[in-house]
Amino acid sequence: MIVRQREIGGQAGEYTTISYTDGAGHKVAIVEEGELAGSWVVREATSFNLRGKPQSKWHSYQISSANIPDFPQLWPAGRPAL
Repeated sequence: MIVRQREIGGQAGEYTTISYTDGAGHKVAIVEEGELAGSWVVREATSFNLRGKPQSKWHSYQISSANIPDFPQLWPAGRPAL
């Protein structure tokens, strides 16, 4: 789900937040615009095991992308295989 909010009401400029979910409806990650142009902050990144229970969680981290990042860009190196 993509949410765009005005930074200042009535003026141009938006703050974008993206929420990624898996096929079972689990929240996999939340991505927000960083302070610098082209930077994004990934929060609450989580992978789930085959029973639908959280398997791994990561601290917040930054990625770079000119546009809204695609899902494969979100996972940190070393993500466990499911």
